[in-house]
Amino acid sequence: MRIDHRFRPVQIAPGHVQIGTGPQAVRLETEVPGVPTLLDELTDAQGWTGSLDALARRCGISGPALRSLLRRLTPVLDPHASGDASEAPGCPPDGGPRMPEQAQVLGLGRTGAAIVLALTEAGVQRLALGDDSPVGLEDLGTGFAARDVGHPRAAALARRVDELQQRALCLPCPMPRESGHGPGSAERALGPWLGEVTVVVTRGAWDPGLLARAGAAGQPTLPVVLDSTGADVGPWCAPGAPGCPLCLESEQERDDPLRARRLRALRHAGAGREPIATAQSVAGLVTQLLHRGPSATGGLRWRLDDTTDGPALRRAPVSARPGCVCAVPTDVWLDDAQAAALLGAV
Repeated sequence: MRIDHRFRPVQIAPGHVQIGTGPQAVRLETEVPGVPTLLDELTDAQGWTGSLDALARRCGISGPALRSLLRRLTPVLDPHASGDASEAPGCPPDGGPRMPEQAQVLGLGRTGAAIVLALTEAGVQRLALGDDSPVGLEDLGTGFAARDVGHPRAAALARRVDELQQRALCLPCPMPRESGHGPGSAERALGPWLGEVTVVVTRGAWDPGLLARAGAAGQPTLPVVLDSTGADVGPWCAPGAPGCPLCLESEQERDDPLRARRLRALRHAGAGREPIATAQSVAGLVTQLLHRGPSATGGLRWRLDDTTDGPALRRAPVSARPGCVCAVPTDVWLDDAQAAALLGAV
């Protein structure tokens, strides 16, 4: 458990702190016994670990007093970030979903950088970063510093995370490449896929081939596509999450014979925008989707539209295509024939 990464404690007067803004804001008096220590525990990057009794002892207060404080903090808490969530107010007995400990983010413009920083704050411990493009002026605003301009994005962002003293370890990684196409290979090679999940950020259009290779490798992958008016997030490409990007592509190709060419051209042109507000909103959404995982959020595509009042979010279901391997249970690995069939669909 920790305070949600979107909210930060702000001292508004001596002895008074506010967490968050708007109707869900929480106000506390820091002179109350246990409050300063509790805030330190709940703003730590890893969150609180252990039992409520142990936390109460560290805070120097009784168990009932701690539970009373936690109830007041409920609107701004992320109960699943770490710790013994089974004892936390409002948490499911089994502790619920958890953030992955290791993740991979491919595509590191403004939005990718915002996602990386959000994931490190949410408790992801290791991140593989893929993007050799140089940092440009248009990338500044969500993570990169002015001195990073001209340097490879992945290396610059890993250095930036280290400078911010986040506890996560970030390392550059190569972008996944398609392997050889000889007999027996099933055109499958798919690496390097790293971490428990991969987030792929592109502008203009997604890459169905890359998503197919991730699916054939059994790597849960969440696509993020930025366009001229907002962003699409999802659906998951993951085993056991019916309604994947390839299901959506199959449906849309029927009405658009030029779709493959269209996607390739838009992607290579980098068509799309990355306003700071949209990048930050996408980062928050991606963090929540990784937290809940593909089993809980699969088969859904989320749309963030830029509006004069800020990003507006809506979601839509994606119908599963009969025979698509996204319906394969998570404990069944694809054999070569299934992998070849998946790759042949794009």
